[in-house]
Amino acid sequence: MGSTIGKITRRSVKNWNVENRAHKVIEKHKDKPIAAPRHQSSKENNRLAEIDQEFTKSSIEKNENLHQMLHGLVVEPEKMPEITAAKPGLPQDRRRHTDPEFGFIAPVKVREGKCTLKQAVQFISLHSTDPVKHSAESIAKEYKLDENVVRNILLYFRALDLYVPEDDSKSKDENQLKKLNSKNSKLLENK
Repeated sequence: MGSTIGKITRRSVKNWNVENRAHKVIEKHKDKPIAAPRHQSSKENNRLAEIDQEFTKSSIEKNENLHQMLHGLVVEPEKMPEITAAKPGLPQDRRRHTDPEFGFIAPVKVREGKCTLKQAVQFISLHSTDPVKHSAESIAKEYKLDENVVRNILLYFRALDLYVPEDDSKSKDENQLKKLNSKNSKLLENK
């Protein structure tokens, strides 16, 4: 209900004295609009054009002398270097690259006090093979690392070792094969 009353009042205010307002707008536009003031440089050009009529004619007409001089000018784009602008984000090298050893590209330069994953795996495996020769102190000096950090690395990380079972398992497998063969031979004899 309230929205309809609002619409009616708005419509009546909009339409009030419409004719008089329209006539006022038309009267304003009957007079010619005044041009905006010109810039000082354009005023000077217009003044020169009014004074020298030949200048305006010569600027419009074709000057044969200048035109002949342009014919002598040769632009050879072949001598210009070729511009190869690559779109950003697109790979230029489309060859397939091998995956890095540890799944990411190792840094070329390592800061002092830091080591790469490859170096860490290397000194962990060296320590596991000979802990006396490759102690935490010697590793810390060699790689310029903090000795406590190296001790913690050697304590909590180990190189993967391959466990190969002893030859007893082969003999067990052979015994099982013999048993199966003997059972198969007995079954064949019974048939």
